[in-house]
Order: sequence, then structure tokens, then C-alpha cells
Amino acid sequence: MELIGLGLLLVGLLLAGIEMTMPGFGIAGVTAVVSLSAGVILSANSIGRGIMIVAVLVAILALMLFVVMQWLKKRKGAPWVLEEDVKGERNSLDLVDLRYLVGSKGTALTDLRPAGRGRLEGEDYDVLSDGTYIAKGSAIYVAQIHDRKIIVKESVE
Repeated sequence: MELIGLGLLLVGLLLAGIEMTMPGFGIAGVTAVVSLSAGVILSANSIGRGIMIVAVLVAILALMLFVVMQWLKKRKGAPWVLEEDVKGERNSLDLVDLRYLVGSKGTALTDLRPAGRGRLEGEDYDVLSDGTYIAKGSAIYVAQIHDRKIIVKESVE
């Protein structure tokens, strides 16, 4: 029984090392956890020995993680750490004050339940109804702008 337990511990450590280099808690990670757990259960004759085995495993795994992290940094950087800044453009709507749209008339391009798309002054926008359902193709008007959200109501003409 102890040889099987020792074998499971070694397999678990190997799979944990694979998971450290290709993270994702996939098959290798789950199998490592199961193998290590089964190895501890089969290897321990008592609770005290089980605790000792777990402590040694935690120390070995911490050392493995440290070694793998150092190796990955020297190689090309950790695959799950973004090293450079991501520079993106600001959304053009962030720079525009939408209050000029209040009172504008348009058409619902999709059903508004309450969110959807609407065409206002020849431009398409994400819009919200005032909480009521508005069918696609209905005439709408902008009732208010609230926190960068365009609130529309159905036109009654």
C-alpha cells in the first residue's frame, strides 16, 4: 500500500509541475490534486504521519513553484502575466456630451426590453427604454441622458 501511495505522490508532484508551467486548472491540475490526496491517504499510517506528509508536500510544491517561476522569467516571462501596458483608444462616446440628443426623434432598431439599439439623428446608439417594452421599428424620442445612458420613450403620434 505504501508503494502505491508513494507512486501517487510522485505522479501528483509531476502533474503539479506540468500545471505550473501551463496553468488553467485543467486535467493535469485536477489529477494532481486527486493523486496527491490519494497518496497521502494511502501512505499515512496515522493522523500525525499524514500531517507530516502534507507539510512536506506543501514545502515541495512551494519550492517547485519558485523554481518554475524563476525559470519562466528567464525564458520569456510568465505566460499568465502581462508584461507590457495595453494602450487602447477611448471610446468616442466617452468624449461626447450626449445631452444634445434630448428631444431627438428616431426609430427602435431592435426590440427594447428595456435595452436595445436605436437610430437617432442618423446614428445608431445603444439605448434604454424607460422600463417599458418598445417594439422594433417603433418611433422613439430621447427623454433624458442619465450617466452616459440614453433613455428613450415611445413616441405617441
